[in-house]
Parts: sequence; C-alpha cells; structure tokens
Amino acid sequence: MDKWKIYTLLAVLIILIASFFGYKNITADKSLLGSLNPDKYADNPELKSLAVKVKNGDGYSRELEIAVERLGEMDDVRAFEVLKAACGYHTNIYWKIVEGFVNFGKRDIQLPISALRHQNERIRKVAVVALWRLEDLRSADVLIEALKNSEGDGVDCDAADALGTLKLKSTVEPLIAALDSNEPAVAGSAAKALGKIGDKRAVAPILKTLKYKKGDYPESARSGAAQALGELGDKSAVGPLVEALKDSDGWVRCQAAKALGKLGDKQAVPSLVEALNGSNLLREEALEALGELKDASAISPLRKLLKSQMETTDLSCCSIGKTIAALGKIGDKKFTDDVILAAGKEGCVAEDAAKAIVNWMTFEELLGKLKSNDPKIRLGTVNILQVLKKQQAFKPLEELLNDNDIDVRRESIVALGVLHDKEAVALLLKFLNDPDERIRNNAICALGEIGDTRAEDPLLELINDKAVRGNVVWVLGQLKSRKSVPVLLELIKNDKEIQYSAAAALGNIGDQRAVEPLISIFNQNSKTQDNSFGNETIAEAIGKINSRESVEFLIGLLKNERENCYAIAALALGRWGDKRAVEPLIRILKNDCVVLNAEEVEIVRLLVELGDKRAIAPIKTIINNGGNYPLPCLDGKDHEYINVELKKLENKVKANAN
Repeated sequence: MDKWKIYTLLAVLIILIASFFGYKNITADKSLLGSLNPDKYADNPELKSLAVKVKNGDGYSRELEIAVERLGEMDDVRAFEVLKAACGYHTNIYWKIVEGFVNFGKRDIQLPISALRHQNERIRKVAVVALWRLEDLRSADVLIEALKNSEGDGVDCDAADALGTLKLKSTVEPLIAALDSNEPAVAGSAAKALGKIGDKRAVAPILKTLKYKKGDYPESARSGAAQALGELGDKSAVGPLVEALKDSDGWVRCQAAKALGKLGDKQAVPSLVEALNGSNLLREEALEALGELKDASAISPLRKLLKSQMETTDLSCCSIGKTIAALGKIGDKKFTDDVILAAGKEGCVAEDAAKAIVNWMTFEELLGKLKSNDPKIRLGTVNILQVLKKQQAFKPLEELLNDNDIDVRRESIVALGVLHDKEAVALLLKFLNDPDERIRNNAICALGEIGDTRAEDPLLELINDKAVRGNVVWVLGQLKSRKSVPVLLELIKNDKEIQYSAAAALGNIGDQRAVEPLISIFNQNSKTQDNSFGNETIAEAIGKINSRESVEFLIGLLKNERENCYAIAALALGRWGDKRAVEPLIRILKNDCVVLNAEEVEIVRLLVELGDKRAIAPIKTIINNGGNYPLPCLDGKDHEYINVELKKLENKVKANAN
C-alpha cells in the first residue's frame, strides 16, 4: 500500500479515537461527579467503595455497571446520593440508575420526588422516568410542576406520560394547558395522557391540537391528538378525524384511521375505503378500522383490493391477511371462494383465512370444497385445513394424495403431518422416493411431525440424497434415533453444509457418544472464529446431553459472560440442577447478559428449583416492575406465574433455613 495512504488511514484512526474519548468526556457531567465525596461514607465501607467506583469510573466499564446496580439494592439511604452523582454518566448505565431510583422509590417515594426538583437536568430526567414507572399517586404534584416548568429539556414530555399512567382527574387541567406547549412532543404526550384519563373536558382542546403547527415535527402533536380522540370515544371527533386522514404526515393519517375504528361511526366508512389506496401502513390501519365498523358497503372495495393483492408479488402476507380479516368480520358465505383462493396463492395467510371461514360455514361445508373442480380452491382449502388441524379431515386428505395437481398433493402431505395421526405413516412412506424433491421433503417433514419410529430405517436410506438430507437429519433428531448416531457423527466431521443441523439432531437424541466430537468441533471453530451462530447450535446440543464432559465444557463457557454461549450454558446447567448455574441465571434475569433472548419464565422456574435465596430479590424486581423492564415480553399470565413461583422459592428457602 502507498505510504501516503497509510499515513491518511492512521490520521483518520487517530481522529476517530480522539473523538471517541472526547465524546466520553463531553458526556460526563463533572459537576455531579466532582461533588461526590466517598470519604463521607467511611462508616459504611461497601458504600464508600462503590462511591469511589462511581467517582473514578469512565461511564462504560462493567465494574461501574455492577456498582450502580448494587447501589440500587442497598438499605443505606445515602446510596441514593451516590446514584444521583452517577447520573453524571450519560452512557449505557442509564437504565441501571433508573432501576436504582425505582427501588428506592418503592421504599420512600419522597426520594425520587425530591430528585425531580433537583437543579441538575440529568437527575431530573432519571427521576421523572422512575416516577413514571412507579405510578404512585403521591407524585402527581411534582409531575405537574415538571410539566409546567421543564420546557425544552425533555422532562416535561416524560412528566406528561407519567401523569397519563396515574389517570387522576385533578391532572386534566394542567395537561390541557400543556396542549399549547411550543414543544410538539410535549403537546402530543399531554394529548395521549388525556386520552388515558378519559375525561370529556379534554375533547375540544384536543380537537384543536389535531391542527397543531408549532415548532419542529408538529406531526408528533397531531398524531398524539388523533390517538387520544380514539381513546376518548366522543363521536364529535369523527369529522375532524376524517379530515386528518388527509394530513400531510403518514403517521397522523394512520392514527386517525385507528381512532375512527375505535369510535365505531359508520359515516367514516367512505373515507376509510379511500384510505385503502394510501401507503401500506395506512391501508393496514384502514382495514382494521373497516373490520371493526362491519359495514356492508365496504365489502365490494375489500374484494377488489384482495383480488389486486393476489395479482401483486411485492405485498406482504400481513397486508393480505388484514384484508381477509376485515372481510371475515363483515362478509358472509358468498365470499368464501375469494378467501380460499387467497389461501391457495399465499399459504402464509391461511391462518387469517381460517378465522374468516369459520364465521361463515361449517367444517363439513369446508371439506366439501376439496371436491371443487378448481385446483386452486382445493389447494386453498388444504392450506386452511393445515391451520384447523381437525381429525375429520384425515380421509378427505388421504384421497387428495392422488390428486392430479402436484401442489394439492404436496400440501395434503403437510396437512396429514400436522394431524399427528399414525395411520398416515404408511401413506407417507410411499412418497419418500417420489421423483419431485418437494414431495419427498414434505413427506419427510410430515413423518417428523408424527414422530413414528417406523420412519427411521427408510429415512437413513435417504441420507445420501442431498436434496432432502437436511430434513432427514432434522427428523432423525426428532425421532431420537440412536441408530443414526454413527451416521450423524460422520456428517458433523465431514460435511460442513449439514454440520450444524447434524449437531442439533445429536443434541435431541442425547447420546453421550456425541459429546467429545461436538466439543472438538466447537473448539476448532472458536480458534478460527468460524461461524459463531453454528457454535451456539453446538453448545445447545451439548447442553442437552448430560455427562461429566458436558458439564465441564459448559462451566468453561461461564468464565466469560460476554461469550455468545454464556446464556446457553447457564440454562443447560440449570436444567440439570447444577448450583453453579444460579449466579449466571440471575445475571441474565437482570438483563446484564444480552447475548441471547432466553426464556425468562423458564429461568425463574429453574431458579426456584435450585432454591437459592439470592434469586429472591431479582424475581421481586420483575414482579414490582410489572414486566415493563428489564423483561418487556412478560405478559399478565407469566406475571401471575412468577408470583406463584416466588412464593415457592421463599417457602423453600425458609424450609432449608429451618
């Protein structure tokens, strides 16, 4: 390379490094960190040590993250002062600080309330988010203060959102006043908060906000207003929302369509039908709204749209599915063939088609469609039967195995597989040597769905057929075929294309002969940094085979929590009841380790089975946060389950103590 090019690259690198460290210095609030005096906490050595780490941290280290997390758990109320100083770091520890504020707020709500009145903007930002999550009615007054007095720093916007969660009538007037804010985001948040509260006094002011034009990005205020009007349920908003369907901003148009669906006024139907010609997002919102309104005048445009979608190759299944869903809510038996044809052309919309069909006709009437002279109708019906999974379909599907249309035969094979009826095994085995590889693959997968070991030997005979080998390997794993282990071991050594599929199959089979070869391949890949995703597959396979070698290997993976396979190893050890899994599982639960989206509910179950008291606090955090953070995918049913599991763990710990 030319030396001047090298010099140029070095100069760019130096600038980037300097910019990075400069950015770190800029983002640290030295006034907050400089005011922190660790010696003040000399009577509490742990608190003093944590204060030192906060004062001397760089904002990015794992050590600082752990220190902030521990501060939020401490009983010493002075730890809250140190947490406030940690707000000086505007980095990845932000949510850890928020969590600490929340924990202290549960014990004494006045702590985050006083923090929201602090002169430092960063402390106020953390405090308002903490109060938002705490949903404590005692915070209403300070949130109203923040809404009125914090314009321009973002705190007012979060304060409006927080007031919406409180749903207090006393906050309506301040929120109405905030609709006139010069900050569009604040006006939008205030509108949404008023929508949640549901006070009719807000309707007229929010209608004005629907025409908001102040500042940069005024559409954020208008979209918030449209959303709120849908929540408030006042029919006087229908006309203005119909006008908003023509707003210059796409998101405002989408929110207007959604609101019109909630209001349930059929005078909006013509405008919503017109909106079907808009963007994909607007069309989907208009379809949902039309489905809610259930007006027969929309049927003809919906049928026309569905036909157009079927002739277009670049539309998503989601868009087509929403059209079918709308037809399903409005239409009747006359439109059955439209929906069945859609399910035949796009199998991915079969679920929406099935939901529509069951509203219109009996299952026996649906089976009658299998005798249609149109192969597309037969195909669509078969796709719908795959979704419905009813045993009454077995004989009619069996008859279709000889259909003169190859697509009908192929999907009928799939449909028999999902019925899980062992009577189908002999029928499906006949297709393993079909000249069409799609037929062979579907037959193999169907046999895997049924799970009958009669398929084992015929499948092993196909192991050299490259067109179907991947599915053969998968099914052998599903069948837990020990007979196939030697063949699969050869594949992981000699066939890179199928190596990871074979590893997964060996894990499902659970034969200890596979452990050493799997570890060997994992180590080879690690040295060459070859395919980290493949190594995760291998680690998962090893984690399903309980042996001394497997345990030692998985313990080794726990040495580095940034390792891609850290969570896989922790879960596997937890399933085997190994106490060494407790600390790693707790780390995952606290969202420290984000390398894998593990099954959070299973982690709780494993920690309960392991019976370690250290798990009580993090499980309580999930419950108290309502699943909002750090585990956003937690639903109400899981939340209830975790409550029950927590009680089990507490009882188990008490019993062990006695």
